[in-house]
Amino acid sequence: MFATAPWWAPFAALGAVVAGLPAAANAAHLPWSITEPFLVVATVLVGLTGIRGQVEKQRLRRLLRATRRLEDLRALSWRAFEDLVLAAYRARGWNASLTTDGADGGVDVILQKGRKSVFVQCKHWRSETVGVGAIRELKGSMAAEGVEDGIFVATASFSAEARRWAGDNGIALVDGPSLLRLLPPNIVRSPIPGRSAPPAPPSCPRCHEQMVMRRGARGTFWGCRRFPSCRGTVNIAR
Repeated sequence: MFATAPWWAPFAALGAVVAGLPAAANAAHLPWSITEPFLVVATVLVGLTGIRGQVEKQRLRRLLRATRRLEDLRALSWRAFEDLVLAAYRARGWNASLTTDGADGGVDVILQKGRKSVFVQCKHWRSETVGVGAIRELKGSMAAEGVEDGIFVATASFSAEARRWAGDNGIALVDGPSLLRLLPPNIVRSPIPGRSAPPAPPSCPRCHEQMVMRRGARGTFWGCRRFPSCRGTVNIAR
């Protein structure tokens, strides 16, 4: 809770404990000798939890600021990659939490907003293409818990079969370039004074590989890095 709360939340919680616990003890006619140990323990627990939550919040913010390119994504450890996905969706208004180590059953992050729950699987693969088998594993976890929506996040691209199967089964696929676009713009872009920050490369609309900036007779555009085997293009917004 404190990892997503504003900086003043731990102080407000401490104030509520210090003021509320003695009042509740007085109403119950408990002697101070019994109330005091409970007050000390509650104050210490709330204080330490608040500090830990705010430290965690700052750590995730630094992780978001340090991740700007695909190379940054691939350099992360698997745990840092999961933390990045967690922070990205928290920044978009989701209540996001990591699952317990070793017991995720194909789910790494759980998103909640109101009554809606979304299972997220994270795969920190540097070069492989994600096949349909990994997507089916996530679907199995969703079905077991009665969750209708899922997101599969990977640094790698997805096979055509995986994209078709995911589209038919309520699973959104997020590759490396798409994840970079999910990050808060004010954090991703850290321009040098007097120089605008370059936009994140999009995914090719044909093969979904990362695109590169190219120049042609009609100006600059995004072209598939697999050219000439793939001739997908995207216009650069002006």
